[in-house]
Amino acid sequence: MEVRQKFQLGPLEDFQHVDIFQNYRACAVESCFTSEFGCSLELDMFQESSFTYEKTLEFGLIMSHNYCTRADLGIDGDIVGPGLFIAYLIQFSLSTFFVISLHLTMTWTKYLVWICLWPFHGVVEALTRARKWQRVLSSNRFAGAVASTIVDLQEAQSQYLAIISIVGVVAYFGGGYPGFGNAHTFRAWYTNNLFLHDIVSSSMFPILSVQIALHRTENRWWYTLLWVFFTWVMVLTIPFSGPRSREEVEKYFKSNAGLASCGQNAGPKTYCMNYAESDEGYTYNGLENETQISFSGRFTYWVIHGIMPFLLWDWFVKGVLPFFIPRKGITRHILYLVLSAGTGQPMLRFLELFTMILSIYNLVSFIIERKNVGSIYGGGDSDSVYGGWSSRQFVALFVWFPVVGKFVSILVGKSEASFLTWDIINAKGLDGTVQVAEKRANNYVNATLARGRDTTSSQASGYRRGGISLPPASR
Repeated sequence: MEVRQKFQLGPLEDFQHVDIFQNYRACAVESCFTSEFGCSLELDMFQESSFTYEKTLEFGLIMSHNYCTRADLGIDGDIVGPGLFIAYLIQFSLSTFFVISLHLTMTWTKYLVWICLWPFHGVVEALTRARKWQRVLSSNRFAGAVASTIVDLQEAQSQYLAIISIVGVVAYFGGGYPGFGNAHTFRAWYTNNLFLHDIVSSSMFPILSVQIALHRTENRWWYTLLWVFFTWVMVLTIPFSGPRSREEVEKYFKSNAGLASCGQNAGPKTYCMNYAESDEGYTYNGLENETQISFSGRFTYWVIHGIMPFLLWDWFVKGVLPFFIPRKGITRHILYLVLSAGTGQPMLRFLELFTMILSIYNLVSFIIERKNVGSIYGGGDSDSVYGGWSSRQFVALFVWFPVVGKFVSILVGKSEASFLTWDIINAKGLDGTVQVAEKRANNYVNATLARGRDTTSSQASGYRRGGISLPPASR
């Protein structure tokens, strides 16, 4: 009864006439012709002959096996194409490089040198040499290039993720299809949806890694945090931008991709679950159901929404609150200690390591998943199923070129001709004189305040307007 009503096959008593199967055959043929691979050879041959009772079994075999042998997977190249995949690898590499470089120019060099020299020179001598090495690395051109470019990296990462997110949101409502431009089956919609969530979540972790590194090195700047907040909003938007259940997707197919031969309903090809031939017959090559997604995939997604509020609170407590409520008196000092109890260096170290581990895990999982899907549906060629290059893929790829170009230009430029010029300012704070590096030749870095109170300002200790603070750089 449900099939008869859904596909408008007429009264139930008409099923005694074999002509009813001719109507269904017309629906099946139109449905497979709308897909990329077309109809199977058996169905093409079958539609040339008249329908008889003897051919009912043959028609049933075609529809249950051969019809779905080469169902169109329909992966959207603008979501997981080769350009987006390479851009994601570049993002992961750049974020890892800048996080490590920032720590080396701040503190890691001192600790590493001390560990290596301590057995041979003793604690005091090793510490003296370690501090000397740290000052050298913190005041050279490499440190200035890292400090100047890391802000641009956060901008580029946010733009890259925004491109993917916006493409995903537009794809849900664009092209007259329920989800993505190439999705002709429920399996295609689900596969694209799965890839979209994976790459958006995976691309968020490198952004968080860089921001946590900035907080650890006492470089909390509202500008970089604003970009991270923007990407976080995009990650939150994706799950609610389109249909989230099979019933909603089916309504989209019916309203936007209905077929005349099927009574303006989605054709049978839409329900194909991707079968393939094997030595043992036809085997199911579909992806796992949504309810079978591993816990780790859901876990990494929700971790993002746990880290982001922590970063916002850390910035508010250590960057904004001291400005309005100076730590004068025991009461205010105790209040500050209570509010910042969970945002100390140990917690930041843990979050940084935890985020880096999840970032690597997501990268490996995404590569494995992409390779498996390509091998199953690409006939051994894992890249063929993802389509070619498009203009939007080139845009996502070239996002990283200005970051790399700026870093290299600062690093290799001559001291006299370079636009990177550092002026040293002595700002006397509660804990003594603090050197602040300010690059006035351009606007790439603006580090005008450091920890402590300025002698000419009423700013509270611990407040920083923005930018990356480094020891004085050599000219």
